[in-house]
Amino acid sequence: HIQKKWNEMDKSIIIYLMLLPFVSCLAASKNDGSIVQKNQHQIDSLETAASNPGNIDALYLSHYIWATTLSEGPMEWQDMPEDGITGFAYRVSITTAEIYKNLYYEKVTFGEEGSGKKIVFLKEIDLEKELNLFGEQSSDLKFVDWLDYNSFVITVSGNKYQIDITESDGYSIKKRK
Repeated sequence: HIQKKWNEMDKSIIIYLMLLPFVSCLAASKNDGSIVQKNQHQIDSLETAASNPGNIDALYLSHYIWATTLSEGPMEWQDMPEDGITGFAYRVSITTAEIYKNLYYEKVTFGEEGSGKKIVFLKEIDLEKELNLFGEQSSDLKFVDWLDYNSFVITVSGNKYQIDITESDGYSIKKRK
């Protein structure tokens, strides 16, 4: 019962923080009905996404509650923009629940001048399977740095690893010295 209460509070806090910029914009817009209507639609969409557990946006929201590290790599610009998308970047996130850490990567697309960012996918790298780590062995997981737009370095359990995101949005891992 207590855990359920905390989850409801977490959800309320996130919704509040996400809505704050829209509400302040509503207050600043005064009598311009088009801006008010547009922002009200965005607020309604966010509330719906956060309250629907089957919605992919709700999954992202629950992921970011536990994020302790989030790093975006260099932007990769496309030569031929398509559907308003002029480029993309990958992001790495580390989540922490008690002493256990998990590693994720995601792809984010954007429009002109980096505007209109959209998360395309979020994938977990299974450290237990990939590096034979168990339980609390992941507790010292750290993001180190980006090597390129699709390559980054982590340290975990006293070792350094390079992770390369492949063309098919999969990944490969190799141990570094």
